[in-house]
Amino acid sequence: MKELKLLPPNDPRVLSSIATFSDDMLKEHDYKNREEVCKDMEAAMLKYGGIGLSANQVGLPFRMFLCGGHPSIEKGLLMKVFNPVIISASAETTMFKEGCLTFPFIFLSVRRPRKVVVKYEDEKGD
Repeated sequence: MKELKLLPPNDPRVLSSIATFSDDMLKEHDYKNREEVCKDMEAAMLKYGGIGLSANQVGLPFRMFLCGGHPSIEKGLLMKVFNPVIISASAETTMFKEGCLTFPFIFLSVRRPRKVVVKYEDEKGD
């Protein structure tokens, strides 16, 4: 297991476009499979106290993130999301206080769609 560290907000890897994930990318970052990168990402997310973490926040340059895992949200469901594509979003919105591990201790009210349908691959490639 690798210890992934959060990058500072001015790091170019946080600020740049993120490449579409392919399994070929894992080897160049010393991972055997998606499950292995998910375990390291989950450990980093928990270490830093988040309920979401994007791969580029820890220096992995591909479209992947984790979200959830908190027992009071969706019964602790942890989603492992590769190459997400938004299919639809509701016109109805809601306001939430949100934070970001890249900018610790800053919380802002953000308006988001109440429902979003997303197509993605999971850690098994399904």
